[in-house]
Amino acid sequence: MTQQSPVKSILTGSERLLLAAIRNWSRSGGAGDGPGPAPEPVCAAAAAFLALMRDTDPFVVRIRGGNDHRLTLFELQLIYAVSEWRTENQRTAYEVLEWWFPEVLIAEGRARLSRIAEAMDSLGLEARSGEGLRGYFLNRNTGLFGAQPADASVVTLGAPGVPWPGGRRLRLLH
Repeated sequence: MTQQSPVKSILTGSERLLLAAIRNWSRSGGAGDGPGPAPEPVCAAAAAFLALMRDTDPFVVRIRGGNDHRLTLFELQLIYAVSEWRTENQRTAYEVLEWWFPEVLIAEGRARLSRIAEAMDSLGLEARSGEGLRGYFLNRNTGLFGAQPADASVVTLGAPGVPWPGGRRLRLLH
C-alpha cells in the first residue's frame, strides 16, 4: 500500500524542486535525463541516488506522476532524509539509509544522498529541518494517511514498503 499526502501543504519551494528531480528521474525511465523544472545538478544527483536505491530494492522506490499533487511515502521519506542531511542532522539521515540499504551499500547511499544536498546547497536553495515534515508524520489530522478502514495496514515510516499490522498505528524513527 502506498500512502499519499498533498504536496502543496507540506513542501517548501526547494523541497518541491527536489520532488521535481525525483519525478523527472521516474519519467525518464530511470535515465535521469527527462524534462522537468528541477535544476540539472539536483536532477543528476537525485538520479544517481535513485538508481542505487532501485538496484538495491525496486519495491521501495514508489514515485507518483509529475503532475500529481500527492506524495508517496517514499518521496516524503527521501525529501525528509535530504532535509535532515542539509541541516546537519545527519544521524537521522543515517537511520533512514540503514533501513533502505544493506550494510555494504550504506556508505555509497550516504555519499549519493550527500551529493543531492551539495547540489541543492550550491544553488543556494533554502534548507529547513525535517522537523516540519516530522510534524506531518505525527499529526493524523493532516490527511497524510487519508481515510482507511480500521483493519488496514499502514506502511511504517522507518521501513518503506513494509506493512505494519494493527491498523493506523505508526512507527517513527524518533
